[in-house]
Amino acid sequence: MACSLFVLPHSGFAQSSKSAGGPEEPVRVLSPAIDVSVHDGRLRPAIGTENIQVLRANRTHIGMSDNFGWTYNHAPMLAYWNNKFYLEYLSTPYGEHVPPGHTLVVTSTDGRTWGMPKEVFPIYLVKPGPISGNESGIAMMHQRQGFYVAPNGRLLVLGVYGHAPAMFGAAQIGRVVREAYKDGSYGPIYFIRVNPAGKKEDINTYGLYNTSP
Repeated sequence: MACSLFVLPHSGFAQSSKSAGGPEEPVRVLSPAIDVSVHDGRLRPAIGTENIQVLRANRTHIGMSDNFGWTYNHAPMLAYWNNKFYLEYLSTPYGEHVPPGHTLVVTSTDGRTWGMPKEVFPIYLVKPGPISGNESGIAMMHQRQGFYVAPNGRLLVLGVYGHAPAMFGAAQIGRVVREAYKDGSYGPIYFIRVNPAGKKEDINTYGLYNTSP
């Protein structure tokens, strides 16, 4: 799901004759401005909102977190489909741009109680091991769009593989996709776009998605 944020740079509270929540004004900001130097923007708290923890990392008891125990869990993206919330996030053992990396999805029917995360885009080996870090060819993930509901109503899960530590430019391998099914399972993984400036030998695990089945 996505929403736009409109900042109304007036002193005092913003006044508008339009009703918030529609296409022209999805969100109304009542604060005079947003202060980007602090994490909360110095915005007025919205009465009635809650902060719900979906995952708590645990290296010692991995079954209480995600069955991996990794402690860097980042870039959550939320969708609502088929009467269920889907939250996608990427994860590495302990820090940003530290391989290996993978992407997981966790679901909830009410937004409060969440299940065990499922790995949807696993660790990607650019070349055979032994595995000892980026030098051995382990990719990482770095996406900023997690879901897409197709015109036919299907939910697609999206991700991006690339080389660590800076997976931009020629270091990006490609964008991947797989379908989420209503029974909680997922379809095969495909590349939907490969990096034209990248190495062809990096595309060694998943096929290129050419035609919609």
